[in-house]
Amino acid sequence: MFIRRDYVDVIGASMDGPEVVCHEGYRHWYVDNEIVERARRRGEWAPCLAAHVEHRHPLFGKGKIDDVYVIGQAAQETDRALWLSRFQTMIENEGE
Repeated sequence: MFIRRDYVDVIGASMDGPEVVCHEGYRHWYVDNEIVERARRRGEWAPCLAAHVEHRHPLFGKGKIDDVYVIGQAAQETDRALWLSRFQTMIENEGE
């Protein structure tokens, strides 16, 4: 995913405001959920449908399980709970 530097500096990619790309509470998973959903709800999401980027994910047999992936797996439920909580807050604060 590409995020413009000025977008991060002025608005912020996460719910945490300017100069923040992602919330530090996530260990690995759900970071992209927050960034994409926040941008989508702001009308700033612009997928590049012509792009082809192969996701070399271990679950699909396209990549190796490494230390970072193990951290992500171990924290998946914690990260999911954090995302769901933050998403609910995002919805409740819309229009402010």
